[in-house]
Amino acid sequence: MKFCGIDVHLRTLSIAEIDENFNVNLLKNMNLNELKEYIKATPITLIGVDAPYNLNQGLMNDEVYRNKLSRKINGHYNKKVSEYELSRRGINPFSTPSSMEIVRSKNYLSWMETGFKVYNILKEKGLELLNESNLNEKKDRGMIEVFPHACFTVLEGKLLSNKNTEKGINERINIIEGRGFTGVRDYLQNINKKYKDDFLDALIAAYTAYKIYNGSGTFVGDMVEGQIALPVDKIKDSYKRTAHPESNINKKEESIIIQFNKIYEYKVKHCDSVLWLKHFKPINGAPDALELLKTKQNEDINVTIEGENNDSVNVTLVSMKNRSDGLKVSGKYKKILKDFWGSSGDGKEYIIKIIF
Repeated sequence: MKFCGIDVHLRTLSIAEIDENFNVNLLKNMNLNELKEYIKATPITLIGVDAPYNLNQGLMNDEVYRNKLSRKINGHYNKKVSEYELSRRGINPFSTPSSMEIVRSKNYLSWMETGFKVYNILKEKGLELLNESNLNEKKDRGMIEVFPHACFTVLEGKLLSNKNTEKGINERINIIEGRGFTGVRDYLQNINKKYKDDFLDALIAAYTAYKIYNGSGTFVGDMVEGQIALPVDKIKDSYKRTAHPESNINKKEESIIIQFNKIYEYKVKHCDSVLWLKHFKPINGAPDALELLKTKQNEDINVTIEGENNDSVNVTLVSMKNRSDGLKVSGKYKKILKDFWGSSGDGKEYIIKIIF
């Protein structure tokens, strides 16, 4: 049997193919036409795709539906139910828009349209989208929606380092090798550094397809919108980063008590390319931002930034070098944030949610 993972980008697809013994048969970048030929020529059992299957159907904006979830929900509007189920646990995917107009108007979301094209190709080749209802009937020629960051997180039981760092890459390789894969480092050794995290995402997508096929995975979300598959049979209520052993978090002498797996919200006026903490106005009981972030010095800071039109973006921020009073966007997220609000201050107010 062969299992495939597809990591979707705007113009390229990173493809991984494995067998049931966790041998890596293929790691290759393809375009959409090459994908068509590959699927036509290769008897794939199940495919994991790192992209939303369809647009947001608005369930999380429906108060009647939200009440049916039987829990108090603060925020989480303009998300699919699957995205809500992950984000409430500390795992933050991109929020899928409700229209193609929004997808096409936001450069940082435009890759989603490529994902829709991937699913259409797979459907044309006879693959069907799996969920918790039709799994047993359709799994021999199926496809699933995956989110690699969530897959790695639930396997490790905690949030990992940024995948664009050497530490983050090694953490992900260790997780994959810990599942029985061999030779992964050898495969990646000859691959351009900028593609390594993409192929690791594709590999974990393929592994998730294997786990779903064997009945040892699970789904989150509502079948109406499409569910996200995960490579474990049970997921925890929360995922967090492991605190540094010398951290003073939660000690009595601290001026504030910081809780992990909590979202702290701030109203921030975007007035500079640097996010100065003095401009962070706490809301909903959040502590002073400077005091809060003293506990995460030299660590990645995952945030959700929401605009006045309820559009949002998830990015990673880092502390400024030799300073503790400002944040800047890290690595690959620079273009995403620039597309969202420009390269310098636009004078508008945003809600920034810091995720611990």
